[in-house]
Amino acid sequence: MTGTVPHIQVPADVERVVARLVAAGHEAYVVGGSVRDALRGVDPHDWDIATSATPDEIQKVFRHALYLNRFGTVVVRQGDHEIEVTTYRVEADYADHRHPTSVAFTDSLHEDLSRRDFTMNAMAWRPGVDGKPGELVDPFGGQRDLEARVVRAVGEPRERFAEDALRMLRAVRFATRLGFTIDPRTADGIRDSAALAKGLSGERVQQEVVKILEAPKPSEAFRLLSDLRLLEVICPELEIAKETPQDKAV
Repeated sequence: MTGTVPHIQVPADVERVVARLVAAGHEAYVVGGSVRDALRGVDPHDWDIATSATPDEIQKVFRHALYLNRFGTVVVRQGDHEIEVTTYRVEADYADHRHPTSVAFTDSLHEDLSRRDFTMNAMAWRPGVDGKPGELVDPFGGQRDLEARVVRAVGEPRERFAEDALRMLRAVRFATRLGFTIDPRTADGIRDSAALAKGLSGERVQQEVVKILEAPKPSEAFRLLSDLRLLEVICPELEIAKETPQDKAV
């Protein structure tokens, strides 16, 4: 699904990075949470770019860029922004249900978007150039789900959660902080995959729980964690305490 969304305002620094990559013969799109937030009318904290250019090709365009990882992400300094520019990639063999053991670059934007967690995070925006309007690339209906306030996994939910079990907690965070509901098929996938959360590090679980606590109604978040069978995995004491009678007079 593609469409024209003229109200996405991209900082000039980010547009310049996209324009330079395109001028060098590569595809380049703003992607991920920055597109999601812009469509919601929220000013994104960070702007990320995905491109068909390889890390070496990105560094040829931006001579002073920094590349210190194996995932294809190059940090480009443009004006007041540090922008992560990442080569389109596919991932495989998530042995620990968190990190891919193999990463391969691809020249397909669709393949890159297909590996992302939720439809609202699997959109790409190409800023307008030479008087042409910008283009929204939305193969999984992310804009529709944003408007319907639904958190929906990309593709088969169980596959997404087997790749990265932290995505289950992220689904709860997005739902409770944004006031969204979780798509029933995605919710069923979380229940079926909840045991995978046992393998997550305590630090990553803590980080997500702290963010969940920032929701307008944290109690609803914990009820949702319980309903999705996650609470009994990440904090069984709270799941047990849920059945403890409370003295409302105290």
